[in-house]
Amino acid sequence: TSANHDQCSFTVTIVDNELPQVTCPGLIVASIQPGLCSQVVTFNPTASDNCAVASLGCVPPSGSTFPKGVTSVTCTATDASGNSRSCGFLVQVLDNELPQITCPGNIVTNTRPGLCLQIVTFNAMATDNCAVTSLVCSPPSGSTFPKGLTTVTCTATDASTNSRNCSFSVTVRDMEPPAVTFPATIL
Repeated sequence: TSANHDQCSFTVTIVDNELPQVTCPGLIVASIQPGLCSQVVTFNPTASDNCAVASLGCVPPSGSTFPKGVTSVTCTATDASGNSRSCGFLVQVLDNELPQITCPGNIVTNTRPGLCLQIVTFNAMATDNCAVTSLVCSPPSGSTFPKGLTTVTCTATDASTNSRNCSFSVTVRDMEPPAVTFPATIL
């Protein structure tokens, strides 16, 4: 037999076109940190791939400080071949903290000369970890108060509709002596 033979070679290239699998958590609901208008939120997305996951990252990343409200998070997994897939979820940060409100002390005043009332002004103050959207007193400062005792109630409300109130009294005293008119001298 002849010992003839021939040889050839070729290259086999295996291409990875399979996208990685990435799983995001569902909606995350958190309450704000006391005294702040935000919360640090951590989460743990997962990823797998037929070859290997090269990176998995989220924007914003786990451990970020999230403001009050709803923030969208996108997580992306990339494999060693550059294939990538993303998923998304929401982080909702709730403000359950009540505003702080301070009423003035009880007010005692006298009627206006010749009248049975007094105009009374006062200041109530309120603060909140996020923002006070309204501070309302009933009756309001600058109102006309009749003689006697009137209770004033003030209510502070924040942007999340949390509210707190306080009360104080306004006492209007009649300290004006009556006027006496004597008849003319009778002869």
